[in-house]
Order: sequence, then structure tokens, then C-alpha cells
Amino acid sequence: MAETEEEFPPIKLVAVGDGAIGKTCLLISYTKNEFPKEYVPTVFENITKEATVEINGETKTVSLDLWDTAGQEEFDRIRPLSYRETDVFLLCFSVVGPASFENLNTKWVPEIRHHNKTGMILLVGLKSDLRNDPQEVSKLKQRGKEPVSTEQIELYKKQVEAIAYVECSALTKENVNLKYILKILTIFFKNSKLFFRAPFFFYKKKLCFVLLLLDDCINRAFLNPSSQQATAATKEAASGGCVCNLDIYTYTYTYIYLCILF
Repeated sequence: MAETEEEFPPIKLVAVGDGAIGKTCLLISYTKNEFPKEYVPTVFENITKEATVEINGETKTVSLDLWDTAGQEEFDRIRPLSYRETDVFLLCFSVVGPASFENLNTKWVPEIRHHNKTGMILLVGLKSDLRNDPQEVSKLKQRGKEPVSTEQIELYKKQVEAIAYVECSALTKENVNLKYILKILTIFFKNSKLFFRAPFFFYKKKLCFVLLLLDDCINRAFLNPSSQQATAATKEAASGGCVCNLDIYTYTYTYIYLCILF
């Protein structure tokens, strides 16, 4: 077990989105294998569940730290307390609630990015069992609305750079096991989470500092040589001199290579 924990640290997942769209039902259906009969507004709820995922033919155990949040406006001040150190945001909307989808762009993404700029986004469409329900579709038509289309979802997925989109139904349990989502999240382990573990984190901070210096040098010395912030050395480089005996091509290629590598 110690080896598994070292290789796969826990993932913190926080579900965000409008109130009463099915976030709590999804998490309860996943963790307890049951559908809640009554709606109870959530303030904060934290559930830890272990899941298994197969990687390279081996079964690994992953600890999921699941956070449920309240989407109502009265909780706007305390809800962001759960965003700290979140690895993956479950960005939720109802496929039969166009307003909940629109609010992703106007409220939820700006809010989570204000408090957490690095957490990955998993786009989650809820209540998929109602997408083709005649009564639900009829209600939407009476208001001049229709279910959120797959085209809209795909465009928004690209816009927010979500790692994936999954459509779920807590009632029918469609996709609530999240097995293939766990496979996607293993990419996160290999390419992000473990990289911040010592001693890698020390070198990563140094690398970020080097990248910032390269970016600043290129921008000030070559793209904006008249900037008041440019030093005498960078101005000299822009006029044909060289600060450190490296030309613009060397800087550029080094910068691009490091960005691709890391």
C-alpha cells in the first residue's frame, strides 16, 4: 500500500455549478450507490472514496477526495474556501438547464480561476436521462429553450481547455462510476502531480525562473526595445549588440524547447 500511495497521491475533486442541478445526487450515487429522494441544499460536504484504475496492465488504487459545494448565491463568500489545492474541478451543468450552462462562462469559471489558476477542469453534463424526455423537452419549448446541444458543449470544452466531457445521470447511473475518467486523470499523476514532489519541485521552480527571464529578455530587448523598463544591456542587444553572446534565435528556440519539454 505504501508504494501505491507514493506513486499515486490523493486527488482533490471539487464539484461546482448552479444549485439544484444534480451535483449532490451525482456524488451520492457514485459513493453510496443510491439516489437521494429529497433535495437538501448543500453547504459543504467532503467524501473520500478509493477507486481502482488499470494502468499498463496493473491495477492501482486511487484515493479521491470529493468535495460538494452549494451553488446558491448566499454561499458565494464561503464556497471558495474549498477551492484551495484543488486538482480537478468538476464543472457541472444540467443538459436540460440552458441557464446553468450559460452560467459556467459568466460565473463559475471566473470564480474558480480567481481562486485557483492551476486546477484542471472536467466538464460534466448532468441529468442526461432527461435530454430526450418528452415532458422536459416540452417545458423547455414553452420557454423558447431547448436542451444544451453537443455542439455547444464541444465548443465550450475547447474554450475552457477541459481535459474531458462526461454526461451523467445519477438516476440511471449512466457514467457515474467515472472509470474512464480515472484513466484520464492518471495523465495528471504522471505529468503534473509527481513533478511537484521533492526534489523535482526545487528544479521546477528554477526552471520557471529561467523561463521568466527568457520571456522578459525576448519581450523587452527584441519585441519592445523602446520600453522604459528595458535596461541598457537589453537596449544594446536590440541595437545589434548581445547581452550574453546569444542571438534572438537561440533564445527563442531554447524557450520553445523548454515549454514543450515541461
